[in-house]
Amino acid sequence: MAFYKMTGPNSTFPFPLLDQPVNKTIEFFSKEELHANWSRLYFNVGGRARKHALSSTNAAYNASKFTSFGNYTNLGRKFKDAFLKAASPHTQFKYASISYKYYTDLSKHERFRKDKYFSHLRLAGLNPMAIRRVTLSGKSGTNYHNLLRRLNSKFDWDREITSITGDSSTQESIECNKVYVVEYPGLEGITQMPDYFLKHNPHKIMRNNPAQIALFAVDLQKRLRPVAIQNSTTKAGHVFTPRDGLLWEISRAELQISDVFYASNVEHLLKTHIKMEPICISIQRHLSKLHPLHQILQYHCLGLIPVNAFGLQSLLENLLTYRSLFSHGNEGARQLLLTAYEKMVWNDADLEWNIQERGMEDREQIPYYPYRDDGRLVNNILHGFADELVDLYYARDRDVRRDYELQNMIGELSQNKKSKNANKISKVKGLPSRFRRRWQLKKFVRQFLWVIVQHSILSYSVGEFFQSPIYPSKLYDSRTNAIKLEFVQMLPGPLNAALQESLASGVTTLHYDSMFSYWKHLKSRKLKFLVKSAYKNLAIAQHYITRRNRRRYIEGLLTNPFMTRNWMPSSICT
Repeated sequence: MAFYKMTGPNSTFPFPLLDQPVNKTIEFFSKEELHANWSRLYFNVGGRARKHALSSTNAAYNASKFTSFGNYTNLGRKFKDAFLKAASPHTQFKYASISYKYYTDLSKHERFRKDKYFSHLRLAGLNPMAIRRVTLSGKSGTNYHNLLRRLNSKFDWDREITSITGDSSTQESIECNKVYVVEYPGLEGITQMPDYFLKHNPHKIMRNNPAQIALFAVDLQKRLRPVAIQNSTTKAGHVFTPRDGLLWEISRAELQISDVFYASNVEHLLKTHIKMEPICISIQRHLSKLHPLHQILQYHCLGLIPVNAFGLQSLLENLLTYRSLFSHGNEGARQLLLTAYEKMVWNDADLEWNIQERGMEDREQIPYYPYRDDGRLVNNILHGFADELVDLYYARDRDVRRDYELQNMIGELSQNKKSKNANKISKVKGLPSRFRRRWQLKKFVRQFLWVIVQHSILSYSVGEFFQSPIYPSKLYDSRTNAIKLEFVQMLPGPLNAALQESLASGVTTLHYDSMFSYWKHLKSRKLKFLVKSAYKNLAIAQHYITRRNRRRYIEGLLTNPFMTRNWMPSSICT
């Protein structure tokens, strides 16, 4: 179709996107049959609800001066209640904190201040892909000797690590898979912008958020515990431990800021939204509507292109999103995106590759890791579905090679020099120039679907966790050195807190469908049976994950429902 043109590399966005104006894109999809109802809910109903909730929340708290963590909790409840009321009677909008039975509320009893839940967020929070095992070989995880070159040599890391693990040395702890690290590549040295809310904070000055290195270790009860946080990725950084009181609380909050900023830009925006857009465009450009993959994948692309068109402009150019919320601002976000794009590969979309590459496969030392364990349940179902789908339509490898529509699609998407379009438009690294074997196509379909699951984990978690004081977007110091602020006084004010809620609600509240629920709309009996079977299998997986979450909830562990069928959509944007 003439509408589905792709941009080439440019200085603003070097990644391939739809080459159409934003307004035209939104108008086109609002009239397109598959997208019309979704578009009305997302842009009209959801948009109005966000504006209403933000307006009513600001009206209630604008003149307030927050002096307790409970003030922030009440603001969050006020925003959510106002949003859902404005979105009524459309039941597709919901929050896990309100509707999920086993939701672990971190604001309750100020749980977010406990190191236990700070560690849990590395394993079941909004970015469970940041944690890596420290290894001696470096074949997977993070090499210990390379890490040492960046750690403050004056700090006694060996004492702190072994005090948790009970081993005789750090090396022994590493050999037993007990040492883990969290850091965010690309954050060091990126832009820090002036405080957008300067006039609202006349007696405070915004802190520039540093890039950190955080070490964790596994204790004798197989619990992940924080060792220390270094406030720089170089040896010159200062190191803080759980014994450091307010300084430790600040260090944890700064790591949370880095976590949500990195996850939102790299893991979420880049590795799901931007990675998937050229694929969804190419499907429309090369696969006929009767092609079995088109019949399936069109539902898994629903909403993506118009959301990207609207969202990229909003996030990176609108003053009331990244620019106002984070110390790095929209310029820092842009720099981080460009740096991470150069390193992005298609295998990022493979769960098992991701787990192995980070060295996170050891269930004995890390028995609690919902991203890995719940993810494998879902990924196995996607694996079976992809295998059966390809086997249904391609009896032999040569059938794949002879599908010229399919070959034209992957040829356009590949960066491989053998692809005839490889030098025209920059695409996704790691995709083959041709599908020569059935297993290649099966792997592609499975990884394509896993990106949607990955997005569910990243996106919906933001709606529950991206709120002060659990995940503040910035911190403040007093302008007067003689005045020392308490931690609650360092948090951004009610206007910033309301904007956090508004941004989070824009990407997390609409639950238009669930994975494979479109089976009822398929015309092909064979496809309908196949998709319906996968849909039922996800219900079985949901049963097991719900049982796990019930047990986690009872044991005081952080729960995450976003890999269950009821919370996992068919598309990134539904």
